[in-house]
Amino acid sequence: MNPEKIIHDEPKAKEKIPVIKIKTLTTDELENIINKGSDITKERFKNLDDGGVFTFFYNEDVFDPRLRDRNLYTIAEENSVIVGIGKLTKRQEQENLYEIASVSVDSKYQNRGYAKKILEEIFRTAKQNGWTLVASRYTKIGNEKLKRLNQDLAEKYGVRLFEEE
Repeated sequence: MNPEKIIHDEPKAKEKIPVIKIKTLTTDELENIINKGSDITKERFKNLDDGGVFTFFYNEDVFDPRLRDRNLYTIAEENSVIVGIGKLTKRQEQENLYEIASVSVDSKYQNRGYAKKILEEIFRTAKQNGWTLVASRYTKIGNEKLKRLNQDLAEKYGVRLFEEE
């Protein structure tokens, strides 16, 4: 007769709940994060072709003196790692008109709602400042995932939204 085997389950480690922060930065503030960050942070903010993680982030926009005062960046952080970034660009043809130039989330963090959180902050900021937003031309993925969301957020926050053709 074989003795019964008693199997005790190891207590499972508590899942760590991520600390998520969403905030809007000036170009100077983002540049400061990149320059003073770790080597890993600097690598993440390279252009995609150079090993960066954000498909629609172009670091020359941060370092171009002609664009410094025109761009704002909304970032999503998970446990102090920037996992997503959105760029707002002030349009010159009209006062208080900003273009949602891009939203990009690190592929390792996609499908967790970060793009939505970034866009929520953009629309909240637009409402707070009385801005009108222009959605730039959508990529195929953006058209599928973001176009309806932008329209819903514009309605939710009472922000005028134009879409470029």
